Amino acid sequence: MMAEILFRRGSGWRDRFRAYYIFIDGELVGNIKASSDFRVNVTPGRHQIELRIDWCSSPPLDLSVEDGSNTVVTCGPNSKWLFELIYISFLRHRYIWIKQQSQT
Repeated sequence: MMAEILFRRGSGWRDRFRAYYIFIDGELVGNIKASSDFRVNVTPGRHQIELRIDWCSSPPLDLSVEDGSNTVVTCGPNSKWLFELIYISFLRHRYIWIKQQSQT
């Protein structure tokens, strides 16, 4: 019994030369670079996903995946250049946005 999570990252200029590290249930499972996808198989059930870069991260995303399903998760940098200092200091756990797009 397995399910798949497909991570998609856009091509924005912020962090384009750096990878986001993907954690599922607190365990590092891989990384994703700009303009790329990353696939990982997980067991069906509830999982918590977090992306990290340096000392910054995304807020945790709770997913419930079903057996045989394919779930798409998209991500990217939250900050605009004008607010970058605020995001890397006060909002560092919201530096990356992450959301579930679909489950099939």
